[in-house]
Amino acid sequence: MPGIRACPVSTGVTVPVVRYGNVTTDVDRDTPPAAAAEGRLAVMASRATRASVMLTAVAVGVVVILWTMLGARPEPVTRSEHRIAVADGRLTLDATLFVPAGVTADVPAPAVLMAHGFGGSKRSVTSDALTVARNGYVVLAWSARGFGTSEGRIALNSTDAEIADVSSLIDWLAERPDVRRDRAGDPRVGMTGASYGGGASLLAAAADDRIDAIVPVVAWHSLVESLAPNAAGDTPGVFKQQWASLLFTAGASPRELAAARRSPPAPARPQSDRSVLCGRFTREICDAYSASAEAGALTSEAVVLLRRADLDGALDRIAAPTLLVQAQSDTLFPLDQSVANARGIARAGTAVKLVWIPGGHAVGASDGNIERVRALTLNWFDRWLRDDESVDTGPVFEWTDRASGATRSGTALAEPAGSRTLTLSADGRLVDGAAPREDGPGDGVVAWAGPPGGEPAALSSLPGLGAVADALPPTDVPGQHVTFETSALERDLQVLGEPRLRVPIDATTTDVVVFAKLYDVAPGGLVTLPQQAVAPARMRSTPATVTLELPTLAHRFRAGHRVRLVLSATDRAYANPRAASVTRLTAGSEATLALPTVPPPGGVTVAAAVIVLSAIALLVVAGSAVAAARRRAHRDDGTPDDAADAVVVRDLRKAYPDGIVAVGGIDLRVQRGQVFGLLGPNGAGKTTTLRMLLGLITPTGGSAELLGHRITPGHPVLHHVGALVEGPGFAPYLSGRDNLVSYWRAGGRPLAEAHLDDALAVAALGDAIERPVRTYSHGMRQRLGIAQALLGAPHLLVLDEPTDGLDPGQIRGMRDLLAGLAGGGRTVLISSHLLAEVEQVCTHVAVMNAGYVVAAGPTAELAGDTRSLEITTDDRPAAQRVLVDLVGADHVRPQGSGLLIDLDGREPPDLVDALVAAGVRVRSVTPRRRLEDAFLRLVRSDQQ
Repeated sequence: MPGIRACPVSTGVTVPVVRYGNVTTDVDRDTPPAAAAEGRLAVMASRATRASVMLTAVAVGVVVILWTMLGARPEPVTRSEHRIAVADGRLTLDATLFVPAGVTADVPAPAVLMAHGFGGSKRSVTSDALTVARNGYVVLAWSARGFGTSEGRIALNSTDAEIADVSSLIDWLAERPDVRRDRAGDPRVGMTGASYGGGASLLAAAADDRIDAIVPVVAWHSLVESLAPNAAGDTPGVFKQQWASLLFTAGASPRELAAARRSPPAPARPQSDRSVLCGRFTREICDAYSASAEAGALTSEAVVLLRRADLDGALDRIAAPTLLVQAQSDTLFPLDQSVANARGIARAGTAVKLVWIPGGHAVGASDGNIERVRALTLNWFDRWLRDDESVDTGPVFEWTDRASGATRSGTALAEPAGSRTLTLSADGRLVDGAAPREDGPGDGVVAWAGPPGGEPAALSSLPGLGAVADALPPTDVPGQHVTFETSALERDLQVLGEPRLRVPIDATTTDVVVFAKLYDVAPGGLVTLPQQAVAPARMRSTPATVTLELPTLAHRFRAGHRVRLVLSATDRAYANPRAASVTRLTAGSEATLALPTVPPPGGVTVAAAVIVLSAIALLVVAGSAVAAARRRAHRDDGTPDDAADAVVVRDLRKAYPDGIVAVGGIDLRVQRGQVFGLLGPNGAGKTTTLRMLLGLITPTGGSAELLGHRITPGHPVLHHVGALVEGPGFAPYLSGRDNLVSYWRAGGRPLAEAHLDDALAVAALGDAIERPVRTYSHGMRQRLGIAQALLGAPHLLVLDEPTDGLDPGQIRGMRDLLAGLAGGGRTVLISSHLLAEVEQVCTHVAVMNAGYVVAAGPTAELAGDTRSLEITTDDRPAAQRVLVDLVGADHVRPQGSGLLIDLDGREPPDLVDALVAAGVRVRSVTPRRRLEDAFLRLVRSDQQ
């Protein structure tokens, strides 16, 4: 019910805590759900009988109510809903304002405008808005025109529409006394957003100089170049058909589609049909997209419309310090888009920083990215909105070395230090230098064919999946491509920047399309396409020697790997030419590939020498520490305390120097023999919690005990803990067995204590256990990682997403294994997002969100009395009408091929009887998993 949330206590029983505030108004308050310093109440209950616990819970609830009535400290963020008029009052936008505690007219704070991505709404950015507000900023999140419940139609960030709306929102903020102002009508305000919101941030900063700092994430420079790129230089190029269709679908209106399904057929309903087709787009954008999709290329009308949102003529008007964050595997807005934006803003003399992070267009897909982007954003706003010159925003350019996972930096904006030129040889080689070597064929013509109709097509990327698609093997169709490849590299080759391919081309058609891409070929033959980077080129005049600008790369080709250049006639993500063709390339001295390079990590430098000397000093200190540890060994040898709980966490916190709070003060207790599930969405703090439990990172507050011992890095009790956190890591050239043996021996314990045969039985890899791990699938690596965690028969097993990559049969086997381990006296702590598996395996559950525990207790109790059924029938529309009359429209919704019904006090036979009486044949009745409903309810409640 509104205003009530569950708060964990030390016994695992939950008690209600009443929020401070009047829940009947449109003002709600966000309460961090764990017991900690920021406006939270610590609730303790002793171990006792069930009756005693219930009495204690009631007593605590009464105390909390009295404490609230007597004036408990306000909660950290107040949230209010608003309809804000724009377009001279003709439209209103749906907005939410987040105001931190302590911010008043007497103590105003800077404001941040929080924009959402395409297809989203203000609800999409609630978690980010709360994080920024908790760090002391007034945050305004809103749904752009045509999204959520905002009025108007989607105009793709038109200056006269969505961007003008931003200025109206700034006007609205300027009238609020709790927002800091630089002068009358000019609030101190920053803006951030991803994708659609990132482009809006750049365009708004160019249009309104009252914006004082911006953080655009995965934004474009040119929509024309992004949706129809041309590596040959002339735009528009080749239409990104799959990405364009995904974006257009995201703007479709379910209301119009639903109305079309309900309406009877009519001889002519052009306006209704147009509404269904266009969704919530403006008519001109809808017509331009429809014509482009049918033609397989951007029409001139589409180009004109898209140019309205280009940044080419706007960057020199941006005076707001700008932090640009781009994803290295983004196939919609590639890295070159961020480089163009960064350099354009820098030329205007505005402070700018460029950061490239792993992942695809959906940069929030991993916990690490969420935390890092939030930290970068807050750091930037602290520096430029609060004028805190003590904040170090770091180098102007950072990128991630995917080979090591390390962050590298530079003093220039993605500018290479050197170049390596390779020549294309007719025998399929890429050779160093300006001309082929004399030890093989050099000059010559190679050719490939384009199929009639553009099918079958090569597979290089899957739009919308981002870095996930990196794991998919690229596919080139025989006869439709040519390949050039280096010999094995003698040393690492770090490519940073825009490779350039210069080739003489001729073709049998006047419309020549070529897709160029660079592969990384490992010694074992594994082929990957770095960043899913593909360069489509359209040439309308051949024969000619053309220069193709390949996608900007930040990729390290390791020593022993090969660089492979592929030129293909097709690519499934694009609109391929329909006419059959033959394309010819003249290899030799005129065909070259120039790779922009920077020195790879490593090498003997002054900095390296300092590091070595420092390491020697650290070894001396470490030796002393080891000796001291040995002297203490007789006091604490790490032997598990059989009388202690397996895990005890008290007010555990992790905050970073830049102000990001990853874990905000949590309490957990896991008793021996339990299978305990830690649930939560991305960014909830689950992995950070596990890393603190294992001593991998140091908490900033609170404590964690495992098996009766307070954990410090390297504590001896960790010998009795098996763990798999953030995925397994193995030496790819060793077999599965050798990896397990090497891992165990590295700990200095006898192999006889490893229980290796038991671990191998769990892996169930058969003969593959003797093969190199580099040949393993993801699921095989996962099973080997769990086997590694089981070495030594640990008392406690800590697993992060243990079923990731397993097929249904393997998941069932893992479920049986975990249950058997708990039955044998071991304790298992699982972090997972698979609610069905958690419900079937875990005896107890804790739900985390935004760094706090929102509820904890036995799985059955946490699920509560949520009851629902999934019913399939031969006539779903008729069944839906019967059930809506019986339980109400709010309790019936489509689910897969059936209907999901919230019982709301009804019994299943009542529903079946009603359907049968109405002549509806019932095919199946399936109870719905209750934990999923409870989980979603808890997380949504915490975000309100």
